[in-house]
Amino acid sequence: MTGLLAIDVGNTNTVFALYDGERLTQQWRCATNPLRTGDEYYAWLSSLAGTDTELGAIRAMVIASVVPETIMQLESLARHHLGTRPLVVGRPDCVLPVAVRVDPATRVGADRLVNTVAAYARYGGDLIVVDFGTATTFDVVDSD
Repeated sequence: MTGLLAIDVGNTNTVFALYDGERLTQQWRCATNPLRTGDEYYAWLSSLAGTDTELGAIRAMVIASVVPETIMQLESLARHHLGTRPLVVGRPDCVLPVAVRVDPATRVGADRLVNTVAAYARYGGDLIVVDFGTATTFDVVDSD
């Protein structure tokens, strides 16, 4: 049974991953297109999921997007097709388990926030996270 649909929207690609607890069960990638609608996302996901996965079994959804124009349609996918309210990384109601310490007036993208949380959860602190996406980013994760 599937529990979580995690969506990572990058400047170039968008990755959808289905999790059953902590186990990754399915993963798909498409080109990021800010004009794609919630209905189009659903039609695409339904065709890929086929009979192997029940999209109806999704109980939660999380979105990390560096392309703000995609968020509204992904929220539409969640509400109208999956019957869930997504958690959007970077919004005030998305409380992270790590403190984000950056210079005042500095913004940190959702991709970097998720990388930091994942790295800290897996390895603890005192490390550098390098993301070779459309832009290469470096983040320092301290032990505290």
